[in-house]
Amino acid sequence: MRKQMAAIAAAVVSSVILVAPPASADEPPLDCSASHYSVLFGEGISVHCYGPSYPPYTYRAIAHCVWGNAFWSVAGNWARMGFRSSSAECSGGLLSPALVAGYDVDVI
Repeated sequence: MRKQMAAIAAAVVSSVILVAPPASADEPPLDCSASHYSVLFGEGISVHCYGPSYPPYTYRAIAHCVWGNAFWSVAGNWARMGFRSSSAECSGGLLSPALVAGYDVDVI
């Protein structure tokens, strides 16, 4: 009986420790700033990241788009850290433009 209680207690403690809080997609990663802008029938996001210049890191913005019940991702252009911004645009239709629901930054 004590072994079962100890096993249950260990399972509860490990599940609480291992569960991480969800990351918010609206907050930019460390050393990055983002701004939304409007495009024809949609919306775009421009991300500018600062960081070490050596080795030359590159990054790109990945916009998570929503249009009605459809969800998809659009990858932006590659940019060098600290020099250029990366932009990704979501395009929709005439009567219902696509919106940027969130974004990620892909760094290599």
